[in-house]
Amino acid sequence: MKNKIDCIIHAIGRFRIVLLFAGMAAVITDVSAMTINVNSDRNPVRLNESFTLTFTADSSPDGDPDFSVLEENFEILNQSQSSNISIINGDFRKSVNWTMSLMAKKTGSLLVPPVPFGQDRSPPFSIEVLTGNDTDTDQDSDILLEVSAQPDNPYVQAQVIYTVQFLRRVEVAQAALNEPVLENSIIQKLGDDRSFSVRRHGQQYAVTERRYAIFPQQSGPVTIAPLDLKADVLTSGHMGFFNRTNTRLRRVQSQAVVLDVRPVPEQFNGNSWLPAEQIVLEEQWSSSPPSVAVGDPLTRTVKLTASGALLSLLPEFGKLRFEGPQSGAIKQYPDQPVLEEKKYYSGIVGSREQKTAIIPSSPGRLQAEGLEIAWWNTRTDRLEIATLPGAIIEALPSVVDTASTPGAVLSPSEGSNKDDFQESLFVKSADTESDDGIWFWIAVLLGLGWMGTLILLAVKRFSSKPKNNPEESPEAASMRHAVQALKKACRMQEPIPAKNALIAWGGFHWPHSPPKNLAALAALCDGNLGMEIQNLSRSLYSRESTAWNGAACWDAFRHFTGQRPGPKKTSKAELEPLFKA
Repeated sequence: MKNKIDCIIHAIGRFRIVLLFAGMAAVITDVSAMTINVNSDRNPVRLNESFTLTFTADSSPDGDPDFSVLEENFEILNQSQSSNISIINGDFRKSVNWTMSLMAKKTGSLLVPPVPFGQDRSPPFSIEVLTGNDTDTDQDSDILLEVSAQPDNPYVQAQVIYTVQFLRRVEVAQAALNEPVLENSIIQKLGDDRSFSVRRHGQQYAVTERRYAIFPQQSGPVTIAPLDLKADVLTSGHMGFFNRTNTRLRRVQSQAVVLDVRPVPEQFNGNSWLPAEQIVLEEQWSSSPPSVAVGDPLTRTVKLTASGALLSLLPEFGKLRFEGPQSGAIKQYPDQPVLEEKKYYSGIVGSREQKTAIIPSSPGRLQAEGLEIAWWNTRTDRLEIATLPGAIIEALPSVVDTASTPGAVLSPSEGSNKDDFQESLFVKSADTESDDGIWFWIAVLLGLGWMGTLILLAVKRFSSKPKNNPEESPEAASMRHAVQALKKACRMQEPIPAKNALIAWGGFHWPHSPPKNLAALAALCDGNLGMEIQNLSRSLYSRESTAWNGAACWDAFRHFTGQRPGPKKTSKAELEPLFKA
């Protein structure tokens, strides 16, 4: 009996050991049984179309994943990580997900290699990649990207209109398009995008069109690289978890465009190469017909507008040339040119405007030569000349010179004898010499009486007339002196005296709010005078030295029409409201 009991006890001990080892093996087996699954949202997929690849581990792996092994066959667009914990009937479960947004780099059966997670690894996964259907030759395509260039054989530095059209018949949440690239060229976007619809292959497409102006800077064949567009396309159902929009990334690529850029043609004989679609050259004088007094400025404005040309290609006009012996008696003061470049949907339009003050120093008729600018018409492919006709300027005698002519000297009238005229001035006869003494004293008495009368009248008038109201007030005299000082400073091209004279004049013109500096004065003066005061301020205080045009400043001052405000009212009942209706 004892032996049986010992056998039973021995058997139980052995069973416990077996159970212990079995439990340890189960634990080891459970640890090593940690798996990583790989799934795709669809298979097969198309080239240039994104898909989602998910790696799922049923527990925490040994380390962080290294997804760089995927880059050989796939482009990684995005990646994210999430964890999921659940307890069902006391059973604790945890899983970790890595979600990858990928796009295949080539077609065929591509292998997703094992991804290392520390010591753990995911199993290999195969995905089939089909040819994309996003070319314009495929009638079933739902997304197209088309490009064109006009002209495809431009001249060097001439404008090329590069048009991009994004066509789609699916709903797109958002899209991103890269900029065109062409070496040794200037590229500028034209205006805003335009949207319209078009019918292709019996299907209705929504179109978004974008334009660029391209100016190749070297001749020869050049290639505009293909454009890449990435679009988030709404999937079926649209709304996903927590009402988030479900999208799928699609990528479309355009065709490359080759340009055959031609050099400057041999027929062009101008001073500077200017290719354009249209040229407008116009001229304007401050008086018509051109006439001015000697010493006063006459302003000439020349403007060149070029369609399809960059601003940097527009030539300078130079000084106006005169013919005849009086050509050297003219001074010219060109102002800073006004340069402008506008971007329209049809192309670039550049303009250059130049104002020049012309001051003749002697009267007479001045013959001004015309202006010619050679340019190449890219529409008709031929040389053209933009011209301005010559002009005749009438230099009139100065009003100051005429007014300062000495007065006429008393002389005998026509038909009178010179001796009789002299006798009328100096009468010396024997009959009158004896009466000179009497008439002398009579004249003295009458003169004294006349002088006394004048003194009495002056005292009476002075006592009854306000002292502060003379015929010319000190204010008017000071303003007149300031204007004369300004005119002299403008003629002598002296900016500092001109500044002082302008501020002094502004103090008299706006007595209730006198400007303290040129900036304040320019704000009060509108039109050309305000602009010329700003030019004077820049010439005095700008870091970069700029020329000042005194003639233009004086011309703007003479034509200034601003009115000085009336006397300030002191009665509260007569005060104007702060805001007028």
